[in-house]
Amino acid sequence: MKRTNASGAVTFFLLTAAIGLPLMALLIGSVGKRWYFPQLLPATFDTEAWQQVASGKVWEATLTSFGIAGVVTAVAVAIGFPAGRVLASRQIAGVNVIRLLLLFPALAPPVMLGTGTQVFFTLTRLSGTTVGVVLAHLIPAVPYAALVSTGIFAGFNFRLEEQARTLGAAPWQVLWFVTRPALLPGVITVAFFSFLISWSQYALTMQIGGGRITTLPMLVMNYLGGGNPQFASAASLMMIVPTLLIIALVYKQPGNAQSGQW
Repeated sequence: MKRTNASGAVTFFLLTAAIGLPLMALLIGSVGKRWYFPQLLPATFDTEAWQQVASGKVWEATLTSFGIAGVVTAVAVAIGFPAGRVLASRQIAGVNVIRLLLLFPALAPPVMLGTGTQVFFTLTRLSGTTVGVVLAHLIPAVPYAALVSTGIFAGFNFRLEEQARTLGAAPWQVLWFVTRPALLPGVITVAFFSFLISWSQYALTMQIGGGRITTLPMLVMNYLGGGNPQFASAASLMMIVPTLLIIALVYKQPGNAQSGQW
């Protein structure tokens, strides 16, 4: 028992260090200048980067990222969740082949996806537009949403819906009173991962946006490319905050808060 507790404590410490140390480095880096190896702390401190974050440029990029990620999330859930239901219920032939095909855009390098997509989007004049960036983000987001939804529906008892219909429930009643309570945590999980895929996307945004659509990841990479790690650290922290808030909201869902699970 003591060995188990010790092992758990070590694991918790390592996980905390793995997450906390990079965040601490970003926080210090966002207010520090001239931080060179092997110095433990920067030579000077100021808030210039955070003043830049408060400027219109960073907020505009943040709102653009939120807008694109929000649309991608809504569309990915609307397409991926019903697709996951069909795949889990095996109502169509060749389910395993379809799952294998879905893995390709979900796991393929974004640069490879962007290269082929850019050619098509250039011909259709979608390159360099917000609509084009949204469609590009959907390429990995929708298959991922469908695959995650398939796993969620695999644990769902479809007979509950059949029993409700047998007892005279209308389709909307089955959806609202039977399906919704059982699958709402799953919908939130799918939405969470779909949002993250779009929110953190850089390669597809760069290739399809052509530098005209500036999102927060684009801004971070621009700061890094310009040799400004202080501004990059501050913008990176801006990227992390929404993710942490979403994790907190997902964890606070009734089904998750009681069990401590997703």
